[in-house]
Amino acid sequence: MKQRNDPPGEETFKSNHLRFNGIILRADSFGDGNRIITLLDEHLGKIRLFAFGAAREKSRRKSVIMAGNLVNGIALKTRNPDSGLPLSVREISLGNNFDGIRAELKRLSYLYLVFETLDTALSNEHPFPLFDLTEPLLMRMASEKRFEKYVFYFIILTLISEGIFPEYSADFAEELRELTSEKHSFGNGTLRFIHDCEAAEGMEFWDGKEISLSVQNELMTLIARIFRYHFGRELNSLSLLPHVL
Repeated sequence: MKQRNDPPGEETFKSNHLRFNGIILRADSFGDGNRIITLLDEHLGKIRLFAFGAAREKSRRKSVIMAGNLVNGIALKTRNPDSGLPLSVREISLGNNFDGIRAELKRLSYLYLVFETLDTALSNEHPFPLFDLTEPLLMRMASEKRFEKYVFYFIILTLISEGIFPEYSADFAEELRELTSEKHSFGNGTLRFIHDCEAAEGMEFWDGKEISLSVQNELMTLIARIFRYHFGRELNSLSLLPHVL
């Protein structure tokens, strides 16, 4: 029963709205001054939201709706749930913009790699078990001088959690070959890093540790091959980074 002190229409509002909290992976232009947001939500996983007028010059939402921002707010559901149209943003607030990432092109390039990985690998509206690692990752990317180890740790764990990357075992090299149709020969440092990704109990494991350039190159090569053969596409963000393919 509706209570006497409830605001008018509150029951209807509750049945037609969705509260969201998450990281913006993409903000694509749509129509005249609008944005389609791809959001990694805390509970729903990857969802799409429509932000009317958000890209217009005088819009107060313009600086909020940017890839890499942690945001929260309210979206309205469409009257026809089978229409395929995204939810419409009613309210949105900035939680953190991780500003240090935007201060350096290299950090931005790695941010795009992380987000392209998530956007490609994750299914729509499927909870992401590693969501709690995303904010600590972005905080380290914004502040740490040597942040690459956190990025590769996060990507490897994401591919494992989505059933794409094989767990490290005695048959690891053979399973990789079956996954990408290519023979892989990695140095001990790369194999140890992949093993440690599964053994680590959080982002803190990597604090104070180093990852060599050769290991970084081998990991980028591996990730590129996995996406090429598993998803049939190239990772465009890798073109922004120096690596060996």
